[in-house]
Amino acid sequence: KPIVVNLGNEPHGKGEQVKQQAAAYKIAYDEIKKVAPDCIVVATSVPATEEYFQAGYQDACDAFDFHVYETPEAVRNQIRRYQELMTKYNCVKPIWSTEIGLNSQGLTRQHISADMIKKFAAFFAAGGANMNWFDLLYPDSDGKAQGTSGDAFNIFDSRYNAYAARLDAVMCYHLING
Repeated sequence: KPIVVNLGNEPHGKGEQVKQQAAAYKIAYDEIKKVAPDCIVVATSVPATEEYFQAGYQDACDAFDFHVYETPEAVRNQIRRYQELMTKYNCVKPIWSTEIGLNSQGLTRQHISADMIKKFAAFFAAGGANMNWFDLLYPDSDGKAQGTSGDAFNIFDSRYNAYAARLDAVMCYHLING
């Protein structure tokens, strides 16, 4: 049985579409819990937006999820806003982020690693429960991706499918295991 099910990834919508999404998430949540009651159901990743709470989004998950690629302060702000909404709607749950990262094209691996440390610290200090650094593992069998946006996100040098750990991969490993 699954340990964790994530209900989605960055749905975009407003108004009626948010209501339809929240209703669909509730159906999925209820069915997952029938089959695997101990499974952790993580909400689709949305910023802390009251419109989703008004639509009942909080009743279709065991943990909230958001994605952020801005500053460490933006990480703290998302968690604070979720905490405010959880208090207002009486639904305290763990806060996850399945994608925290950095728009890193043109930056050094040292800069990315330093940002990673700051965002890990900000996330857990603000009360976050579980996070993942956005760390693509694109295969690059032809060795042509170097310098692209995908390569910038990739914490592994994947040229010729070598998957050699870069500095930020080593940093991520130590932050997770530390």
